[in-house]
Amino acid sequence: MREELSNGSLKGLQISKLGLDDPSYAQEATTKMSDNSFLYHYTSIAGLNSIVRSGKVWASDCRYLNDRQELARALEMFLAKLEGASKEALSLALHWHTFSRCHCVFSLSRSPKVLSQWRAYADDGRGAAIGFRVEFLSGLAKSPSKFLVDCVYENHEGFIEGLVERCGQEIEDLRKIHDDVRAVNTFWQELDKNPKPLENLRNYSPNKGSFCQ
Repeated sequence: MREELSNGSLKGLQISKLGLDDPSYAQEATTKMSDNSFLYHYTSIAGLNSIVRSGKVWASDCRYLNDRQELARALEMFLAKLEGASKEALSLALHWHTFSRCHCVFSLSRSPKVLSQWRAYADDGRGAAIGFRVEFLSGLAKSPSKFLVDCVYENHEGFIEGLVERCGQEIEDLRKIHDDVRAVNTFWQELDKNPKPLENLRNYSPNKGSFCQ
């Protein structure tokens, strides 16, 4: 499943090609992020042509990404920080949310000079890195909600612990709803009528409004 993000009139595009003679490509570990006014999507020439010709970009269902277990592992780590009734309520709520909502991802990087991205996503260096102005990305589509969030590659434990702490009220709200109804189907029906606690939890991000490579 895919979801269209654009409105057919992409603006502020910047196209980068791989230049291995540029010394800034030499060591990925020391690559500095480029100007944050642009975020880059690595793709093949065919992908570039499709985006430019159609004026549209598409987000992919996270269940069909390269690492299909990435989201599942994150949820397991999150739930492992809880216990008792709170853990049970959040587990049931996340199960409902996973199967009742479509979660799509459009990956971007702050830098157009990351060799691993060129190799994995830009046809082994033969493709392109398309730069999108952040000001236009934030307004691509209004419904359903879209969010620019950081992708966390390090210190997962610390991030999860901070997330549990920040989401304490939402987790407590879910526990109360579950305690009031108990039956799983009724609990899910209540969440369908009042999804705000889950939506608030979903919206938490370490640095809302930006991506990292």
